Amino acid sequence: MSPATSSAEECTLRNRFEPGFVADGDYVIGGIFPLHYNQEMPDLNCTYKPPPVKCNGFDPRAFRWAQTMRLAVEEINQNQELLPNHTLGYKIFDSCAYPLTGQRAALAVLNGLSEEDSPTCRAASPLLALIGESGSAQSIVVSRILQPFRIPMISYFSSCACFTDRRKYPTFFRVIPNDDYQVKAIAQLLVRFSWTWVGLIRGDHEYGRFAVQGLLRELQGTNVCVAYQEMIPLLYNSKRALEIMQD
Repeated sequence: MSPATSSAEECTLRNRFEPGFVADGDYVIGGIFPLHYNQEMPDLNCTYKPPPVKCNGFDPRAFRWAQTMRLAVEEINQNQELLPNHTLGYKIFDSCAYPLTGQRAALAVLNGLSEEDSPTCRAASPLLALIGESGSAQSIVVSRILQPFRIPMISYFSSCACFTDRRKYPTFFRVIPNDDYQVKAIAQLLVRFSWTWVGLIRGDHEYGRFAVQGLLRELQGTNVCVAYQEMIPLLYNSKRALEIMQD
């Protein structure tokens, strides 16, 4: 077997994850947005190749975020002073507001759309940075994938206090404050209005866990009593939702 043949066989994309928007350029930035807010998991019984994940519930707000990124890239390319003699491209993917789909999007943005244009088949990836993600749970997964490649990730919405740990997330950056400020404000409101008997409902992800831990820490030494805690499942479960509301 010749080296060329061996290289060609090794460079085979095992699956494809279609992007929402693509534009070619000398340099590329990635984007991951929750263009849908729910997904149907395929049957994973390991006896056949699973079908693609089906995303439901179009999110117009996230769609506007993606369009804003496209507009920003177009304006940069039209300005001859910002990137003279070079163009900026993008690859934007839908995470469906779910960590597993966000992981697929992160791997897809590092590769090309086919074996012919995949940067991993030729040289180093031209990806400069990634804009995303919205949810902290998705950002944790994506950030860990990008870390070995030293590709910076800039989030526009992930506020989990966990990201302040630079040892765990050295390439993660964001443009909003972390949840410590939100948690302190909630604790002050509870004390101010003398709400001494409260319940906490959180999501089943790092964002929810860190927020609850921070709030309990802020409420220490006050008269506020946390009567109960409930967790909303990551995947929608109607039975569990009814149980939470009844409690």
